[in-house]
Amino acid sequence: MTYPYVPAKYDYGVRTGPALGLLFHMAEGGGTVGYLSRTPPRGVSVHAVCDVRGVVTQMLPWAHISGSLNPSNRSTDKGYFGRSHLLAVLGNRWSDPNGAVLSMEIEGFASLGPSAEQVDAAVAWGLDMKRRYPALRGALGHADQTDTKRCPGTRPQMQAVFARVGGHGIWRTPTTNAPANGEGTLKITDPNPALVDVAKGVEMFSPSGQSLGLVSGPISGQVSPYEVEVGGGHYRLLRAAPDGVTQVVLVHNPDANARPVPPPAPADCAVQVETARRVALADARAALSALR
Repeated sequence: MTYPYVPAKYDYGVRTGPALGLLFHMAEGGGTVGYLSRTPPRGVSVHAVCDVRGVVTQMLPWAHISGSLNPSNRSTDKGYFGRSHLLAVLGNRWSDPNGAVLSMEIEGFASLGPSAEQVDAAVAWGLDMKRRYPALRGALGHADQTDTKRCPGTRPQMQAVFARVGGHGIWRTPTTNAPANGEGTLKITDPNPALVDVAKGVEMFSPSGQSLGLVSGPISGQVSPYEVEVGGGHYRLLRAAPDGVTQVVLVHNPDANARPVPPPAPADCAVQVETARRVALADARAALSALR
């Protein structure tokens, strides 16, 4: 999925760890994209805004940190929302929550809840994020992190958003959109090699679906032997060194920016491309065999 993009005023840079939770807010009004693109107080920003028409606008790179939560706030368990959900989803990263969530503001009011169009749009965005970031393991509301607000409210429509993205709080069953803890199996969906360009901050995964952290520097023009499907998500296989040891990793297809390998004219170039392709194929096949 692609989204119109309007940059938020405040961008807190690349995440230093994987995104663990979806985070939903109700904006308590409209005109949110314009508001967040100017100079909002307290340095507020979000990754995406769902407007009153149900149109989702991206405002930050998905791999960056938003500023939608006050880390000094604390919450208690208070019915639907509460601290136990925050701790279950974010674990030991609960005290710096902005760096562990993908955030959305939904225009409107918590007392009324989102419209049917907004519910569908917010759910579609949440499922898209799950496909892009398989390490996601739960969905939160602002009130899970603070007792100062009731955002995003508990109207049936808002509860429907949570239910349709996998549930409020920690997801108790494995996501169907991505691999988790070795439960995924690899299926080749495009056997054609491609050149990939991966930006700094993109999340990498092992062939079994384990998060390997974020790309520390851009990868440009690497030969990826093929595209694979794992748990409903599409990924490009490539070689990287997330822990200083070169290995086969998966990168979500939209983040790989794959393009066809051009036909090499000079003989020496052809040899280089073919050698790179054979090495990548050998590593990828070894990784596939290890899962069987």
